[in-house]
Amino acid sequence: MCTGRNVLGVAFMFFTVYKKYCERLWLFWVLIGLLTLAGPGFAAPSVEDPGHRPRRISESPVGDKAILGLEDILNLVFLNNPRLGSAYSAIRAQQGRMLQAGLLPNPTLSLELENIGTSNTGLADESFETSFLLGQLIEIGGQRGFRKDVEHHSTRLAQSDYAEVRLAIIAETMIAFSESLAQQISLQQAEEKTEIARALLEAVRIQVDNGAISAAEIPRAEIEVSLQEIEVANRSRSLRAAFRRLASLWGADAFNFSRLRGVLDSSEPLPSLENFKSLLETSMKQKKLVIDIDRARSVMALEDSRRIPDLRLGLGPKYFSGNDVWGLQMGFEFPLPVFDRNQGARMAARAGLAAAQDKQRGAKMASLRDLIRAHEAMSNAHDEAATLAQKVIPQARDAYAAMRWAHREGAVGLTDVLDAQRSLFLLQSRLVEVQKTYQISRTQTHLIVSGPALKDPQEEP
Repeated sequence: MCTGRNVLGVAFMFFTVYKKYCERLWLFWVLIGLLTLAGPGFAAPSVEDPGHRPRRISESPVGDKAILGLEDILNLVFLNNPRLGSAYSAIRAQQGRMLQAGLLPNPTLSLELENIGTSNTGLADESFETSFLLGQLIEIGGQRGFRKDVEHHSTRLAQSDYAEVRLAIIAETMIAFSESLAQQISLQQAEEKTEIARALLEAVRIQVDNGAISAAEIPRAEIEVSLQEIEVANRSRSLRAAFRRLASLWGADAFNFSRLRGVLDSSEPLPSLENFKSLLETSMKQKKLVIDIDRARSVMALEDSRRIPDLRLGLGPKYFSGNDVWGLQMGFEFPLPVFDRNQGARMAARAGLAAAQDKQRGAKMASLRDLIRAHEAMSNAHDEAATLAQKVIPQARDAYAAMRWAHREGAVGLTDVLDAQRSLFLLQSRLVEVQKTYQISRTQTHLIVSGPALKDPQEEP
């Protein structure tokens, strides 16, 4: 039975052992260092910079009622679009997981007291034994290094996601900018057409006053003016809606600027489909799929390494109170891989690699189909815009001028003049619509291949 004398003896022996342990403390620090260095891949994992951070293109703010170009719009979008912040935070979170994956397991320190109470009180002090054991888990299969590889590729995927989000935002902004610019140009054309219709009305009134034509021509000219005024009102509403959609990209409720600066240019040489095909392999999407395959291979290597059980080593002093001597004890623990050799996880990892490879091939085929479709739309719009601008509209403008001259001379009626005018106006509106279609399809084509038209304005030259 344990008596009060036994308890006092145990306490006395504990403090005696603790004093002797402190005198030999340097030995334990050496043991901790040796066991820590025993793990594979001792160096702490490096944390890569995620690349672009959400920041402004220009440090000077854009004032209200300013004329904005595409770069100014991108500045506002990059500053205020939450998708960029979310993607950037995902990179930082993944870097934290990569850091955690490379950390060594903490060593363990255990204290064991033996024979602290016996039925023979005379043997209590002599048979009392104290053991200190410093333990360390050692991943002899190199799992820590493979975990770091997996998280490294996961970080690369997060960085690719961030770059892909930036590219998508640039494309989305360019498309919205083209739509808004087209509406702005259409409104300007509608206002010019209204002035032309009013000028024609005044010319008709002068001719009526001179007795050259019948007064019945005046209402017909007035109707044309009214139709153009309706067109101006409709274009104004469409422009305001387009501006609101554009402002929503940076979280604003209204477009607090006067107008946009830019042109809908479709005169540049059209790259061939083969040129775009050559960019598919280096597109952002394909790069991301390659990283996904690299990660799947790392996962497979990690699961293969886990078939080797971890080794747990223990080393420390042991104090024998009966002889007042110290001894050294050592032990290890090694699970026998009899039943579980991580077979299921290894099979799943190999299936994951095959799935990633099939996904890459499928995505490449889908990207090629999308590229052919987008390039066809871009080519059609490019050729139509060139024909309209270089041939059809100049002919229609000459025909309208000829009709105006013939009408002043009394050779043709007002109906012929109005028909020529409507044809010219329709062709001009069609040119703006086709140029907008070209800009949108061009942006979509470059988005598929991560082409140079979507160059990030925040990239360093």
